[in-house]
Amino acid sequence: MICIIQARIDSKRFKGKVLKKIQRKPILNIIYSRLLKLKQINQIVVATTNRNIDKRISGYCKLNNIKCFKGPLNNLIKRYLDCANYYGEKDIIRITGDSPLVDIDIIKKMLKMYKTKKFDLVTNVFPRSFPKGLSVEIFKLKTLKKVLENKINKLQKEHMLTYVYSNYKKFKINNYKSSKDYSKLNLSIDTINDFNEIKKLLKQSRKDIIDISYLELIRLNEKN
Repeated sequence: MICIIQARIDSKRFKGKVLKKIQRKPILNIIYSRLLKLKQINQIVVATTNRNIDKRISGYCKLNNIKCFKGPLNNLIKRYLDCANYYGEKDIIRITGDSPLVDIDIIKKMLKMYKTKKFDLVTNVFPRSFPKGLSVEIFKLKTLKKVLENKINKLQKEHMLTYVYSNYKKFKINNYKSSKDYSKLNLSIDTINDFNEIKKLLKQSRKDIIDISYLELIRLNEKN
């Protein structure tokens, strides 16, 4: 089982966000450190692009002994396929670089579902019931290969599992739902405003961002 964190420097709304610091820790490091608590994962890899601009990410990974894989910008399916093949893994957990509060308990429960039955994809966004920023997708390498057996467009290559969701009857998908609908809440970092809001909530809790749960942040947010 490989956990792949996709990241690039030039995100449209908040450039360089994956290396911006919260509590003196870069967001990329926060995600990585939270994921290290998952004993079910064989390896954690940052998958960035092979462009010069993303050498900041690969350079950071090298300095901090984090595995890094470089692939194409707009063909995310190929980036993930090549990464999983390179490390010899057949099962993939997908995490995005805007999710510093990725929740380990959610992933554990989803992994249990994934291992119990032979799903092509276990997700928590079909439909979404957790806050934005807690998205997790667990799927087989052969699921991506199955996608490539079809004629897919540029958008479907770039947004990796779009084809699977659009053609859900062709795949065995299981959606993990929250007991309460938090889908309207945002705990991702897409903008500078998101970044500042999460820092503000963390100041109220005084907990380390590597340890705090999303439910604690939701409670703090509801008090405001």
